[in-house]
Amino acid sequence: MNRIASLLYALTFAIAVSSCGGGGGNGETSNDDAGNGDAGGTAPTASLSVRALERNTLMAVAEIVLSEPGTIAIELASAATGTRRIDYPGSAGTHVVTVVGMRPSTAYSLVAVAELASGGSATSEAVGFTTGALPDGAPSVVLDTSSAQSVGGVTLFGYGVGQRSDAAAPLYWGVDEEGVIVWYLHDTSVTRADPLIRALDDGNLLVVLENEARIVTPAGETVASRDLSAVTGFHHDVVLLSDGHLVALGQERVTIDGVTLWNDTIHELDAAGNEVWRWSAAEHLDTGRFPGALSTTETRGGLDWSHANALFAVDGEDALLFSSRSQGWVVKIDRSSGDVLWILGDGAGTSPGFDAPFFGLNAGSWFTAQHAPMIDSDGHLLLYDNRNESGGASANSRVVAYALDETAMAASQQWEYVVPKYTASLGDVDEIAAGHRLVCAGGPAPGDDHVRVIEIGGGDTPTALWGIIVDAPVYRAERVAWAGFR
Repeated sequence: MNRIASLLYALTFAIAVSSCGGGGGNGETSNDDAGNGDAGGTAPTASLSVRALERNTLMAVAEIVLSEPGTIAIELASAATGTRRIDYPGSAGTHVVTVVGMRPSTAYSLVAVAELASGGSATSEAVGFTTGALPDGAPSVVLDTSSAQSVGGVTLFGYGVGQRSDAAAPLYWGVDEEGVIVWYLHDTSVTRADPLIRALDDGNLLVVLENEARIVTPAGETVASRDLSAVTGFHHDVVLLSDGHLVALGQERVTIDGVTLWNDTIHELDAAGNEVWRWSAAEHLDTGRFPGALSTTETRGGLDWSHANALFAVDGEDALLFSSRSQGWVVKIDRSSGDVLWILGDGAGTSPGFDAPFFGLNAGSWFTAQHAPMIDSDGHLLLYDNRNESGGASANSRVVAYALDETAMAASQQWEYVVPKYTASLGDVDEIAAGHRLVCAGGPAPGDDHVRVIEIGGGDTPTALWGIIVDAPVYRAERVAWAGFR
């Protein structure tokens, strides 16, 4: 492999090209001393140099020097993938950027293209760069389904869910449309929760590592690190709120009426890591309801009565969705009061006196042991229904969407997509571009530990448009468009 060579690789080329309508340079120089901006109107120039990122040889650091301020793009070409253009924001004479999204052990040709503030343009000569090999412990990924209707992009996931064969291997990986790995986070920290990765609205990524929620760029640079050590029993999920606060799931053991339960809690932390709000499931839900085997499973000296696994911040409202897997409920919580606004799910078997408002179901069927509820752009509640207590292995898991009338407290199933396997645990669904959804059938099943990550189309009868098979459990998957992956 060219790993060592890539780490040492540094090439610099420059070429002066004619302006497409701009004037002379501003006195800055490129590597070939062109573009000095003399009175004769020297044509603007762009020079490009490339070197490997020391800790991650799938990435390259590119320095583009312009003879005058401008915005830049890099055209990235290889025989394997064709040409892709990466646009970078900002305006400066010198740009230092990280090129992200290349395949391992692949030769590329990079060209810098500049649109100059004066109205002109400049293009560098091509620079060759060969990526390094993947680190040990990389997942095995196989492309299972492909269609031109897929919206494309980079599919990210946390790998292994505590079952990594190599403890020093990265936790987080990304693949392109052909299922080839084009990204990994060069940090081998472990996590005390399932490996969670979220795409943020600003193009950055939120990942969970040991005792922290870290915000990183796609280039792996740390933007912020948020300490989670104040969250007792942190597990499963953390969400960044629009005000910069975090909400995270915690857990504590409580004894109620002589029965010891694992109680789920929600903790809101400010930017300094101080807890500013706390919510307890045991104080707001029915601690006497045990609807099935999940809720009566004893673990670490207590019953897994609630088993929360997801949070979702409701857009435009000061409210959260809380997913209780063992109860088979999605609970909407008012953050200002902590009150339960409603519960979606089967309300059978609640204790006398428990009076939280439940939805009636007008059409379809209820979910059980669910993961990852969210409100989609249609206003529907979308979730991954594991179906542990809806027929088990005889009924494959599914993605399902419900229309909710919060005034009449009526729910109606709108559509479902049954995944190719039953998953006893894990699972995820996200809405992505063009109304498509990305489904992660992430958990094991009897005789089948392989994961299916599937892109399905929009509408009420969705079909698979793209899919990969991964060789070990995956907690959640995310899709990031190429335009935002830089």
